[in-house]
Amino acid sequence: MDLAALLRALAATSRDGCFVDAWSVAATEARRLTLGTKDARTGSPHAPLALSESLAARFKIVWSDGRISRGVLDRRQIEEDAPEALAEARLSSYEDPDARLTWFASSCTTTRGGCSRRGPSGR
Repeated sequence: MDLAALLRALAATSRDGCFVDAWSVAATEARRLTLGTKDARTGSPHAPLALSESLAARFKIVWSDGRISRGVLDRRQIEEDAPEALAEARLSSYEDPDARLTWFASSCTTTRGGCSRRGPSGR
């Protein structure tokens, strides 16, 4: 699983004057090999050997203006079209003031001077 292109896009994306302030990604990769049996024959033309692969990632993005994007990316979007996928995510973003507060509270530690960010974007 190569998430490098997606991580670069998250760090570099800026749309409508806003940048990715915080994000969460949960990626899943799977490979499956199946061999069927039909009419007492294993691996016949009607029950062939099959190999399948999949890669998907669920994401949540908090933009610098407080808007939220959520969605799922497939392998092509993750590895080849991450900037375009994030641009589309920005277009479908929505306002959710509670989500920003929840994210901010869970990604901060209290210090004497206020709150110090520990979030993934490092901004």
